[in-house]
Amino acid sequence: MRGADRLLRVAWTVADLDGREVPTTADVDAAMMFRTGERRG
Repeated sequence: MRGADRLLRVAWTVADLDGREVPTTADVDAAMMFRTGERRG
């Protein structure tokens, strides 16, 4: 469960940096790529 929490934290950060108030699926995909080096697919 800790991994999911960290992934969501990164997704929230990506969304914030892009000026959005909530993360999108694209933000979650980007967060997964940053955390694991792999894209969801």
